[in-house]
Amino acid sequence: MRIGLNAQILTDGLTGVTRFAKNVIELLPEIASEHEFFVFGNPSDVDLKQNNAVLIPTSDFINSSAKRIIWEQAVLPQLIKKYNIDLMYYPDHTSPIFEIKAKVVISVHDVSTFAVPETVGFARRLYKQAVIRRSVELCDAIITGSEATKNEMVKYLPHSVNKIKVIPYGIEDSFEQVTDKSVLSSIKAKYNLMTPFILHVGTIEARKNIIRIVQAFANGRRNRQWKHSLVLVGTPGYGFDKIQKVIEETGVKSNVIITGHVDNNDLPGIYSLSDALIYPSLYEGFGFPPLEAMKCGCPVIASYSTSLPEVIGDAGVFIDPKNVDKIFNALNRVITDKNLHNKLVQQGKERVRHFTWKKTVKGILRVLINV
Repeated sequence: MRIGLNAQILTDGLTGVTRFAKNVIELLPEIASEHEFFVFGNPSDVDLKQNNAVLIPTSDFINSSAKRIIWEQAVLPQLIKKYNIDLMYYPDHTSPIFEIKAKVVISVHDVSTFAVPETVGFARRLYKQAVIRRSVELCDAIITGSEATKNEMVKYLPHSVNKIKVIPYGIEDSFEQVTDKSVLSSIKAKYNLMTPFILHVGTIEARKNIIRIVQAFANGRRNRQWKHSLVLVGTPGYGFDKIQKVIEETGVKSNVIITGHVDNNDLPGIYSLSDALIYPSLYEGFGFPPLEAMKCGCPVIASYSTSLPEVIGDAGVFIDPKNVDKIFNALNRVITDKNLHNKLVQQGKERVRHFTWKKTVKGILRVLINV
């Protein structure tokens, strides 16, 4: 079978979706050597090692979401026809809005624009809702990472029910606890980290519930005299201006470190230095940071909502994401109770053994060849 893979999403930089896409696109040809793969993307973004995978280069000009959307709708369908593709896989939710001859499989990672529309800008919300509806209508199968996301899709897009296959995502082998003191010192210096610290990893946006993290952290500094700083790893997103305002108003600006983009190779060291990952997202389709943290020996505190209980299992502390006092109490327990801390570290390392990219890609391949 001639299988096309849309790799253009990789131009969006380091996000959960792009990491998913990169792992799947690069592993599929290795696992499915009997099939031919045509990868449409930028050569600098894809590392193909198998003889059964051909890279169809796209232009460096496609360097923004708007340009990528236009290319996917106007140019990619012509390339699919040119290379006589039997099945086209889109690792993000967007597929052609007009029917094409090839079969189509898409991955939908979440439906946050339907479930928590207030956390997304108006124009982006309208576009995402429209294109997800159309893609779900036209595609032959849908892959998602959790039962929670499947249930949300069926709620907001009932006609998707018979197309959805749930395949949990994986985690890279590169995420391991770092114990080398020289490496840890170098990372601390590179990102101006002050230990001890509490950590959040992800886009700094409304959906990630950063404001309540800051409020709980301020309570700890003020009422319990915590010595910790708060490290926010990620780039600004929707609602960042409001987050900055709360950091100012709560008086913790000098204790909050916003790193911006972090090299993926440095993330294991940052997790290893942290006393806890706080992840009280209002909505998650899957959630990579809790897995990454657990693999690196960092205890996890997370929302008891959407997909996170599925991912974390019994290896974390769960909280009501809308209750600042409960976020504060959970943080206080984890950073002050050594026994609890050590228990969570051990349970986390056991939990992550269930999540590998090879297992994920084998599941995706079964969907592609049986659609």
